Amino acid sequence: MKYIRYFYFLGLCLSPILFIELAFQYVYRFDLLSRSWAWSGTVKPSLLPNGLPAKADYIYDSRWAGTPTEFPSRGPVRLRTDKYGTILPSGLSRASKDTSSGYVLFCGGSTTESSSVSEGFRPADVFAKLSKLGAVNAGKSGKDIYGCIETIDGIFRLANKRPSRIVIATNVNTLMSFAQEKIRNQGSLSASAEKNSVKNSHLISDPLSSVKKYVLQVFPGIARFATKLRIDNSPYAEQEFGLISGCCHGASEVNRYSSNFHWNSDELKSEYAQHVENGLNQLKAVLLKHDFPAENVLIFKEPHSFSFKVWPSWPDYRQWLSDYSGRQLNSQESSQITDNFDDLYANLFLNAGFKVVAFPEEKLSSEYFIDAVHLTSKGAFEIGKYYAQVISLPR
Repeated sequence: MKYIRYFYFLGLCLSPILFIELAFQYVYRFDLLSRSWAWSGTVKPSLLPNGLPAKADYIYDSRWAGTPTEFPSRGPVRLRTDKYGTILPSGLSRASKDTSSGYVLFCGGSTTESSSVSEGFRPADVFAKLSKLGAVNAGKSGKDIYGCIETIDGIFRLANKRPSRIVIATNVNTLMSFAQEKIRNQGSLSASAEKNSVKNSHLISDPLSSVKKYVLQVFPGIARFATKLRIDNSPYAEQEFGLISGCCHGASEVNRYSSNFHWNSDELKSEYAQHVENGLNQLKAVLLKHDFPAENVLIFKEPHSFSFKVWPSWPDYRQWLSDYSGRQLNSQESSQITDNFDDLYANLFLNAGFKVVAFPEEKLSSEYFIDAVHLTSKGAFEIGKYYAQVISLPR
């Protein structure tokens, strides 16, 4: 009987904690995803391959919230998706039902997604407002040319209405995926693996940290709430925490933790060309399968901010590249290497018969960038405006 009393007493004490944990897991289910042991099943995968979770509703604390004329102002930014995993208000569900005109599919990584920019002011949204044409934002952080090929194929298979034009913006992430694949094949540690290795060795020698890690795994909802609380009472917005540690530009992880490869070697450029050509050939095959003209596909060369010497009022979060010795490269060196690989990427598509467009360099401003490549609301507006100038529907 004594043990039964202890059991009931323990249950009575834990019940409020479990109730609070369940509540927080539900509130933060889109942030936690599979880490939520209670509500992970409520987050449905997108119908499209390589899409964001279906019918998601993320709310971020961003330093760059607000309209293009009001930024930078810290505040909440909302990112919602439809059942296809495309980003509202430029969702595929809406565009495929609109019979008044065709729509343009924008497929790319985090610059297309623009999660730091307020809803309605991302490049696809701005394009739709200015051009009066339909637009679909199929952006997702990390998506490269291969990811876009899968997404495009999925849209042809699943959507009620085909796009009239397709814009692909993946030069940043295609270089990242190439670098990550090469590093894995070398057997050297990537940045994330290195951090995990350091963290794990620390936990082995620190029993208290092991207990803390276990608690975070058991109560991920409360842990997420505690993190949000800490962020809300800090001088940094939520999305700045990753930038402080050098996240989220894949090319900058090369040579940062171990010597991976020489940026300027002809052999490396040849390997990268092959990586892009393989994707290019897969893209042509998908377009041919669905009888979609290659001339209706635009390749947008995403810009970068490495060349700017004067930076705006917010901290300089640019993720500089590193050479083989691990030395952090300066602005000019990082810019030159990035341009070399971006030009190689663009020329391969150009030679294959695709139209390649790029925002005029002389019109770029440092105020368009959060870091090396990601866009502020002002940058997103200008890119969307540029799209409206260069894209028209085929007759």
